[in-house]
Amino acid sequence: MLTYVSLSLTYILVIQLVYKLYFKDTINLNLEKFLGINVNSKVEFYLNKTIKLNKQMSIMWIWYIFVIIMFVVGIFVYALQDLCTYLDIYVNGHITFYPNIIANNINDSTNSLYDMLITLKLINYVSLVAILSLVVLIA
Repeated sequence: MLTYVSLSLTYILVIQLVYKLYFKDTINLNLEKFLGINVNSKVEFYLNKTIKLNKQMSIMWIWYIFVIIMFVVGIFVYALQDLCTYLDIYVNGHITFYPNIIANNINDSTNSLYDMLITLKLINYVSLVAILSLVVLIA
């Protein structure tokens, strides 16, 4: 959930910075040949209105979004550091709970093949989340 929040805030931050720093105060599209005079004037009006509103947005909100993104990245770094530090304990605990996965003994009556495949699928999901979190942190 934090990933979705931080990504959406990153998109909002990038859009706000592009509007604030890149666009001029007014834009003339000159697309009367393709859109017609009425549609072109309406598109220019609404585009210029969004540019004006985004330029009036306070710098405080941009800093606020930036601080929230850095807070979320800090949580990710802490969680991944904790995962890397105690990975051997997590693996040993998993081996303790599911010793048949390491021994490749499928004929045990306590764990069926289906249960073992579900467990391996969960392990794969956890590793994919860890890898994606690292990619998000690097990017």
